Amino acid sequence: MATITVTGAVGKDPELKFIKGKNGDFAVANFSLADSQRFNKGGEWQDGLTIWYNISTTGRQAEVVADAVTKGQKLEVTGELLITEYDAKDGTRKISYEIKATKITEPLKAQQRQKAAIQDEPSWGSSWNS
Repeated sequence: MATITVTGAVGKDPELKFIKGKNGDFAVANFSLADSQRFNKGGEWQDGLTIWYNISTTGRQAEVVADAVTKGQKLEVTGELLITEYDAKDGTRKISYEIKATKITEPLKAQQRQKAAIQDEPSWGSSWNS
């Protein structure tokens, strides 16, 4: 399986289900994520193709996602990519993209944590002149 990381906007609130397993019930959460390409053409930003991904996650992560994620929220999702072709009701051939998520984060918060960690490092510039 291919591993992919996608950043995009949540298309609908997650749906949480509990499925019976060998060791009891376990949680499964599903939601959609839109990844819109943007490009600079002649000094102006333009919207390109939008790819919709069906995201699924299980266990404790599914429960957290169901409680904390809402439509429109920007997320970064990492997981296994599954691509499926199917025939739509109108007879056209379609492609479905699904990510079995192993990691789901808010990209802005991750950047803020990284920035805070960098700011906590010592300032080496002043020590060169000592």
